[in-house]
Amino acid sequence: MKHFLFFLQMSVIAAAAVLTSCGGAPVKSPCSVEVFIPLKQYTEVELLGQHGKLIDSTLTIANDSVRFMRDDIDNMPYVANLCFKNPSDSLDILYMPMVIEGGTVKVEISDVLNLTGTDDNRALFRFIKAKNSFAAHYQNPDYDLDKLNRDYSKFYSDQMILNSDNAVGRYLLDTYGSLLTSEDMRRVKEKIK
Repeated sequence: MKHFLFFLQMSVIAAAAVLTSCGGAPVKSPCSVEVFIPLKQYTEVELLGQHGKLIDSTLTIANDSVRFMRDDIDNMPYVANLCFKNPSDSLDILYMPMVIEGGTVKVEISDVLNLTGTDDNRALFRFIKAKNSFAAHYQNPDYDLDKLNRDYSKFYSDQMILNSDNAVGRYLLDTYGSLLTSEDMRRVKEKIK
């Protein structure tokens, strides 16, 4: 009987170890993207990397929407841009940043802008709204340029620190890092390695 109880205890411990080691790791999955864009002038769309490198040019708009999958799971998460083009006007280009990460990403570009579906995309959308709200306060051209630069540096550094635990923080640092004061850059570097 002692051997049976010992065997039973060891089996329970082994099963718990297996469940703990397998259950704790995040499951990586492809990224499914659904875009609703009823703006008829945009008939061409490309997916670009953060620095403008073409990732996918086979995307097509059908029934006011674009649907595609990304399965480069080992590279996820990363920020990419959807680039919508109006072929009749080479200057009419619309860029929409989004995070490519496991799950379903939903983008709406119409009279409203919406970006949902995954944690990092919700964080990116919060940044976009915050940036638009912040910029609205500085429409008056009479602002002192030094103060304006310091205010923008603080805004961007605060957003980078707020998003230091996700792909958005790194994207903001790469995109807006050159606008930071040396003091704000030090604060950010302490949080984003």
